[in-house]
Amino acid sequence: MTSNELLMQLQADLIGIPVLRANAWDMTALGAAMAAGNAAGVWSCADWQHRATHSHTFLPTTTDDDRDARYTKWKMAVQRSLGWATTKKSITMTEERYKLLASIPATLYVIGSFTMLVASNILKSS
Repeated sequence: MTSNELLMQLQADLIGIPVLRANAWDMTALGAAMAAGNAAGVWSCADWQHRATHSHTFLPTTTDDDRDARYTKWKMAVQRSLGWATTKKSITMTEERYKLLASIPATLYVIGSFTMLVASNILKSS
């Protein structure tokens, strides 16, 4: 069973109704290019026939009780996950931030005093 078929079967099991995979060509850019190339004689549709999907109906294989139990577990998981997303921290002043900001004037005073001491010694010696 291919991964696409497994996903279709899983979908049928989850929703509890038959799921039909239709036999249709994909008319995206590749489909439009194939149609244009076929009209111009560049490509042949026979070259792409092996890529065509055959229609198939996927029937649910789970019971209603099993489906309801899985849905209940999913709802419980969603409830447990509520609140996982953290909100952005507010701009309000926290104790740690206040201590950090309060130390800036004293640091500038010490650095300024040291700079003036060094500058005065350099000017005194010259």
